[in-house]
Amino acid sequence: MRRRLEESRRRNDLKRGIGGLADLEFIVQYLMLIHAANRPDLLRANLWEALDALQRAAILPAATHAELREAYDFLRTVEGRLRLIHDRAIADLPDNPAELLGLSRRLNYHATAPEEAVGAFLADADRHSSCTRTIFERYVGSTRGGE
Repeated sequence: MRRRLEESRRRNDLKRGIGGLADLEFIVQYLMLIHAANRPDLLRANLWEALDALQRAAILPAATHAELREAYDFLRTVEGRLRLIHDRAIADLPDNPAELLGLSRRLNYHATAPEEAVGAFLADADRHSSCTRTIFERYVGSTRGGE
């Protein structure tokens, strides 16, 4: 199911792209489901609360919990800024360099040179998506066919 979502989206889709919000939500929901029979207290509708419950139950190590919280906060913040810019729900990072710079500035990336601000933002976005995908593969498994 996750692979089909990925194949239908571009890499810069914050929601359904590789390492995006869907990966993060899959991780949390998967862990809640496989542990809920013995730990019904893990079932939470709020993702932040669910992450905290998974850490308290020692299902997620503190470092993994922190990485997922940071990634989720980052992605939700970017998604919120995109919503403000476009006045509608949107999950794709812009391709247009001027729009990407505007988004970077709205996210407080204020390097003197525009390309440095954009580069720092994109590096953070890539770091969070790579980290989330690594955790996804560790807990849920690979989305590549035949593996």
